[in-house]
Amino acid sequence: MKSPFAGMTREQIQAELAKERAEKASLAKADARMNHRILRVVRPGLFSKEHLARIYLKSKLSLVGIEGEERTAIQQALVEFQGDKQSFVDAMAGKYDRSEAQWEALFDNEMHQADEAGQLMVEARKGKTTKSWVLGDSKSGPCDECVALSEANQDVPIDENYSNDSKIASAHPGCCCSSVYSDGGDDE
Repeated sequence: MKSPFAGMTREQIQAELAKERAEKASLAKADARMNHRILRVVRPGLFSKEHLARIYLKSKLSLVGIEGEERTAIQQALVEFQGDKQSFVDAMAGKYDRSEAQWEALFDNEMHQADEAGQLMVEARKGKTTKSWVLGDSKSGPCDECVALSEANQDVPIDENYSNDSKIASAHPGCCCSSVYSDGGDDE
């Protein structure tokens, strides 16, 4: 197969590649603008936080580190039993070499992250512009990692990641931190 750059000088090849990159960036911006328009046209109350959390559970962002058939089965069970931990644990018991305690922990972690992701989308639709990391209320108290993240992540633009490269307040499995949203400094 003949190269698409056959017979071109180095400068011509670089110009073609730059043109392709610019076209891809332009398409990405057009997609982002269209998505933004669609979200603004949709009435803010049309999608509930639960619906948006379900979207998260089905996305590639959920169940990081679990792949293949196992991931698909867990995602389906999480969506089916969203909000009902015992039914989820009962449905998954004895599968994929995990204990009941591991299924409970996985459920709690994924439901927390789905709830946080759903809330982020709701608040963005409401026009909130900033988010702040708030420490969770765990029995053992917040870990040092979460305390540092809370101190470092106040009034972050809503569309940017926190300093740990996460869109939502979640530092580790079992994290119970959350985000609060505001209109650029006025907490609600």
